Amino acid sequence: MFVILGSMTFISIGYVIASYARTEESANALTSIVQFPLMFLSGIFFPIEIMPEVLQPVASLMPLTYLGDALRQVMVGGVPFMPLPVDFAVLAAWLIGSFAISARFFRWQ
Repeated sequence: MFVILGSMTFISIGYVIASYARTEESANALTSIVQFPLMFLSGIFFPIEIMPEVLQPVASLMPLTYLGDALRQVMVGGVPFMPLPVDFAVLAAWLIGSFAISARFFRWQ
């Protein structure tokens, strides 16, 4: 369930990026701008607890933080960052928000 919810969330974020990009090159640049902070500040590569205190609130805003936490809890019983219902709620909120933005601004050209 979390894999499907996470996939849908990140697909809708991709559509948000595509709705603002005018060319393929600008879409690649925007994707990199979004992708690298998601990867390195989400607690996937190293724990959020060892990040500088100024970056910890930023990490708690990112959807990959909650997807990684949920998958870690489900698959290996890892120490939770948040309870599973909170992970689900945050991912669902990101999905709804990014879907609403992409539905409003995405145009086929």
